[in-house]
Amino acid sequence: MAPLTIRLAPRVVEGGGIEVTALSDRTWKRHRKTFERFFLGVSRNASACEILNPEVLDFRLDEATGQFTARAAEPLLIENRALGYRLRFVLDEFVLREDDHFVRYRGRVGFAALEPGGERERRRWDRERERAYRGSTRHFLTALAADRLWEEGYLLLSEEDVAQSNYAGVPGSRPSDRVTGVPPGEIVGPGALPFERTLDFAGYLKVVFFEELPSDAFLRYQRYASRGLPINEEQQVSWIALNQPGTTFTVDGHVADTYGLTKFGYWYFERVAELLPREYQPPGAPIAAAPVAPAASVALGEGFTAGVDAVEGGHFSAAVQQLAPIVDADAAWQHTEHGSAAYWLGRAYAGQGLAEQAHRVWLQGLEALAAAGRFDVPLADAFVCSVFAHRATEWYEPAAWAYLDLLRRLDHPLREDDRARVHRHLAQLVPLLTEAERAAVLEGDPGPLYQALRPREGAGAWLASWWSRQDPLPGSGLNERAAEHLARVAYAEEHFGEPGLPAGYDDRGAVFVRYGPPRTLSPLQFDLTRSRQAITSSGVALPGPLVTPAAEFWAYRHVDDLVYYLFVEQGGRFR
Repeated sequence: MAPLTIRLAPRVVEGGGIEVTALSDRTWKRHRKTFERFFLGVSRNASACEILNPEVLDFRLDEATGQFTARAAEPLLIENRALGYRLRFVLDEFVLREDDHFVRYRGRVGFAALEPGGERERRRWDRERERAYRGSTRHFLTALAADRLWEEGYLLLSEEDVAQSNYAGVPGSRPSDRVTGVPPGEIVGPGALPFERTLDFAGYLKVVFFEELPSDAFLRYQRYASRGLPINEEQQVSWIALNQPGTTFTVDGHVADTYGLTKFGYWYFERVAELLPREYQPPGAPIAAAPVAPAASVALGEGFTAGVDAVEGGHFSAAVQQLAPIVDADAAWQHTEHGSAAYWLGRAYAGQGLAEQAHRVWLQGLEALAAAGRFDVPLADAFVCSVFAHRATEWYEPAAWAYLDLLRRLDHPLREDDRARVHRHLAQLVPLLTEAERAAVLEGDPGPLYQALRPREGAGAWLASWWSRQDPLPGSGLNERAAEHLARVAYAEEHFGEPGLPAGYDDRGAVFVRYGPPRTLSPLQFDLTRSRQAITSSGVALPGPLVTPAAEFWAYRHVDDLVYYLFVEQGGRFR
């Protein structure tokens, strides 16, 4: 059959005109100044902050509504010389309506400690970090969860008979002088997880921090920040309102939903320049969270064993009742044989279909163990696999870090079941490596199915470094290439899974993990009618029906015209 050649004649199609506009240099600088004022703040710490890559910022001002928005093409790199940190801030949203006293922003932030110039600077940073923590929203919520407001320097007040505005419950006029104290037990309730609490109240509450005077910078800014509410120059006064009932916060003072609270007064004044890492703890013993309701004394070992038995028996609600008090008391609690309580509690939540709660308790366990200098392979593995199986993008960043920590365990002695978990991740990664890179990581031939993996000494650290080199945006907290790999692995395990194989999936899964989805995927079907007729017409009896194995053709023309695969089912799996 002669080849068929098709030629297409080009045709010019003219579209409508496109107008491209750009801000003038003077306008951009003015917008940058506005952005830094409401993003970094106007405090003494803000004056010591510098955005190192301002060129990635883009600003828009709607003249009709007065709404100012900012976007960043890459993570913002912010050096805070006041607190001794470099921040990587992935800006998801920034909206400002200055005339309405409204500003809203959110994003993901990572911290790296700066190297102090000497002991004197290190001590100064320690003092400034403690000062930034004390009186902050995080400090207040931590004290509220522990029922230690007075001991930590706070008054929580309700002011009656106040005309309300429709701005998230914040008053629109000056409150009256009738003030009553608010007991924490009236507004704090239990959360879905042991380390969570819920906040529920109507209207707004007044928070007074009486252990520090307001800063001079705030006193210059106070009339705008307080939105017409009464000003006290002797105390730090803030107002809070809920944007939704039952707002969740953790016992260490972090609000689950960035927009769960509206703040005015002193807390309105504090912005990115006052941020501290999540793991920061002030000097002295951390504030212990108060139980929401009296709980019976639990023997941790007995409760743990009963909880593990309940999980393995499929009695997940009973397991939560046994394990939650243990994690609440010590999120880093571990059993010498069965591992961490957080791992089993997360499995109990996952067994009930509560993936969000499972992810939270697993991450809490990992962070608590890290603070204690320990690690739990099943805990990290469960967190990583579940996050990417559920495509829970809000958890990708900590899950990607947990994955790198799993690979680093290759450099440590491992129990047999832990080694199997880590080697599964290694088997899923090896196809991405070049021959030279494989030789740097593995000893000898790993086998066609990577069933004979023998990592070299230092392989874990080498692979963690290799992943850092693949990161397309090193300034962000998330290694996007590692996250893409883990998302592909989760898809391959779900659609091409073969639990008996080292990587957990068949050859289709290995190709999918390496190249991603094919441009075309064609199941191949064969018509055997003519073959059957040819055999029977010769007088030969067929011993049974003619059956061809299932087959699929994958083409990756977007990668290379020559990249294609033919998969044929043999022995129960595609090869």
